[in-house]
Amino acid sequence: MKSLLLVTLDYPPHLGGVASYYSGLAKELGAKEIAVLTTRQGASFYTDTESDITVHRKPLLSSWGPLKWRSAFWHVLRARKKFPSKFLAIGQLLPIGTVVYIISLFTRQRYIIFCHGMDVLQSQKNWRKRFISRKILSRATLVVVNSESTLRIVRDAYKIPSLKTIIIPPCPEPIAETTMLPFRDTRMILSVARLVRRKGIDTVIKSLPHILEKFPDVHYAIVGDGEDREYLTRLAQRTTFFDRELNAERNLVDAGRISFLGAVELSKLHEYYQSCEVFVLPVREVKDDIEGFGVVFLEANLFSKPVVAGASGGAVEAVIDQETGILVDPKSAWEVAQATVSLLRSKELRDRLGRQGRLRVLQRFQWRHQAERLLEVLNEFEV
Repeated sequence: MKSLLLVTLDYPPHLGGVASYYSGLAKELGAKEIAVLTTRQGASFYTDTESDITVHRKPLLSSWGPLKWRSAFWHVLRARKKFPSKFLAIGQLLPIGTVVYIISLFTRQRYIIFCHGMDVLQSQKNWRKRFISRKILSRATLVVVNSESTLRIVRDAYKIPSLKTIIIPPCPEPIAETTMLPFRDTRMILSVARLVRRKGIDTVIKSLPHILEKFPDVHYAIVGDGEDREYLTRLAQRTTFFDRELNAERNLVDAGRISFLGAVELSKLHEYYQSCEVFVLPVREVKDDIEGFGVVFLEANLFSKPVVAGASGGAVEAVIDQETGILVDPKSAWEVAQATVSLLRSKELRDRLGRQGRLRVLQRFQWRHQAERLLEVLNEFEV
């Protein structure tokens, strides 16, 4: 019998931090301990070739009618028989949590829940969601959160005294060193993120005129895509700086000082990490959305790159101020510029923060250690 049957709407090839989180943890747990039930992506059933994990793909959400999760209900029941497990693992508090909660009422199936921050905030939107979310959390054997920040959100939102929790932070994937270095003739600063408001890309764009005043050869590369791409492109077109070579005001786009690179393959992403001098992502909290942790900061550190991060949500746990990076007011373009300039100005500072960041990742943020911790805790609940 496996330890876990993970039921999730987010799993590769879906992009994003949550999908990567489940994939990284599942690969380390291995086929003996976990199976995955997730949404359909082409083939309905396949085995992960890297780790032999069984990934069962089904249409978990109905496209019409009320109770869109009703499809997941039947698929979870069938998967329980196909992959007997000690615990069901809920990938999303809502709606997957609703399905598993109902099943547990009739089968006494034990379950655990993973929470990432934004999912808990969104469960607070109305009284119905709050009511069912409290029921789901109260019945859980264990709640797994990705950071102290998310743990505080869960506790403040639901105030369940008996809640049993463990923090399992995201961990970066192993890296591949590369000699292919894009933007060789510039000093690159890099952001890797979904293009949504809370990631703070707009604040970096607003900071660029201050940075370019000190370092005219800086280029800002943005990896990722999302709903804010058009807004950010327009902002870059409106943002001007004084080009000393041409003795004229120019906007960032026409001057070629910014690149929107979209989603890229992992090997290409590694090239950008290795090429940059500073990683910048001043994440901030917006309505019903917060940075639960920020594994991209660890990814940059793994390449020995210093980071500039917004002092918001779980980012303050991913980055140790003045040790692995610099924390700034995420709404202040001036602070972002000052922190970035200080790193561009001092190779000694860049090297020290990058070196310390890499060492911290290697010591504390490896999926092998996190998988072992989770199994140890689950074994405590053995009947």
